[in-house]
Amino acid sequence: MPLELEPAEYNLGGSLTYRIEEVEQGRKFKVHFINLPGASGSFKGYLNLKTNYEEMPVINIRVNSNIRDS
Repeated sequence: MPLELEPAEYNLGGSLTYRIEEVEQGRKFKVHFINLPGASGSFKGYLNLKTNYEEMPVINIRVNSNIRDS
């Protein structure tokens, strides 16, 4: 069964944004995190993704970031 991902919870919306790239349809994904303009400092948070797999309904990705001023 192909994997389907759907964003559920994300708590770093004021500092980082993200996008999900499907590398291999229904099998491989990459999550890219991008710092927002003006954001700086250390951030800890998470991104939860809902799946269509009963045995693993949620994937939790922990995010640790240190953004320095340019």
